[in-house]
Amino acid sequence: MMVPVVGSVGVVGVVGVVGVVGVVGVVGVVGVVGVVGVVGVVGVVVGVVGVVAVGVVAVVVVPVVPVAVPVAVPVPVPVPVPVPVPVPVPVPVPVPVPVPVPVAVPVAVPVPVPVPVAVPVPPVPPVPPPVPPVPPPVPPVPPVPPPVPPVPPPVPPVPPP
Repeated sequence: MMVPVVGSVGVVGVVGVVGVVGVVGVVGVVGVVGVVGVVGVVGVVVGVVGVVAVGVVAVVVVPVVPVAVPVAVPVPVPVPVPVPVPVPVPVPVPVPVPVPVPVAVPVAVPVPVPVPVAVPVPPVPPVPPPVPPVPPPVPPVPPVPPPVPPVPPPVPPVPPP
């Protein structure tokens, strides 16, 4: 009775692929590697088939036969590169700050204060005694009479009789 034994299925590197880089895409029928993601030749692997009989083990080795299989060549698909969109940055708006207006403050101007100067005061003289009352007015003097005529010489005495 013959039992087919698959020796190696779809192992990259045993297949005889030239220039394989990447990952095997699909595994097809037993012993046939499907599409490899790169350009290269894919070979068909036929494993070791053994024949088992009573008391006899016959090993038939079948060499690997490379079969040209068209390989899909990947077409580079342009990947959209995200373009950075400028995010609007909020610009700070200057807020008007009230500026204090200087208020005129009355400044006290020093007024010169007269300093009292010591003036020498003369001594007060003593109070004079009160003035006596004025006497009443003098009555007018009567007119002077005319002068008296001279007195005649005395009469000589009369002799007695």
